[in-house]
Amino acid sequence: MNGSGSHLKYLSISDVKKLANIIWKNLSPPECFHVLKWLYIIGCNLDNLAWVLHLPCLYYLHIEDCAEIEMLFYMEEEREIQQQEVSEHRPTFPALEFLKITNLPKLVSISNFALDFPQLSSLALCDCAEIKTLVYIEEEREIQQQEVSEHCPTFPALKDILLIKLPKLVSISNFALDFPRLSQLIVYKCLNLKKLPFKSGINNNNQRMILIDCKREWWESLEWDDATIPSHILPRFRMIQCATYNIEKSCHPFDRSLISGVLHLQKLLRTTISLRN
Repeated sequence: MNGSGSHLKYLSISDVKKLANIIWKNLSPPECFHVLKWLYIIGCNLDNLAWVLHLPCLYYLHIEDCAEIEMLFYMEEEREIQQQEVSEHRPTFPALEFLKITNLPKLVSISNFALDFPQLSSLALCDCAEIKTLVYIEEEREIQQQEVSEHCPTFPALKDILLIKLPKLVSISNFALDFPRLSQLIVYKCLNLKKLPFKSGINNNNQRMILIDCKREWWESLEWDDATIPSHILPRFRMIQCATYNIEKSCHPFDRSLISGVLHLQKLLRTTISLRN
């Protein structure tokens, strides 16, 4: 832990095997968490991380080697109604800019309810053998979510996505999403991912291209509901050094400053990788 007085700024929860869950009363975190910016959760048996929602200053979230998590942000129905009421007044992740998820062997989805990431810039998901979709909205809520997304995109600031070794991943989302600022997507060993959730006219009047670093075979196997979407995307069939996406486990989180950690993730997401098998 690191902070000023009773207010945490940096927190690492590591190898706490008997900790199964953390729950806030009324879904509001205690005051001591209100300035928390940097959170590492490594090697724990937490069953979900719904308690992380609504941390007002959380900037960087790193989740790694948590063997029991099947859904990162899961809520029972009665708490979900309360969650929706809270979300009307403030985003679920108001300040989060960097999210890295690594080696969650039971993870199948990120959430069972709609999330919003107004500031998220970089998303990295690596070595999650069971995940099938990143963003899943149940059918009865999907139409409502699509209507909301027209005015408030789920990822309005997302620039970089890294998807590494997700063998069962079949979709990023079960409905089309807006990515108004997406500039780069890196995909490696996600052989069942056949569709990308881009809406028609993804660039509108914006002339930028979305770069995708991937294998040629994967790119040529993609299926498109709208034949105009590939014209907005530039595939790059480059070589990726697979070892570069691993965070050095020998380095304690607090041996690096907040800035150096953010720069590391930015470098991670920009790295072009050799896809030699």
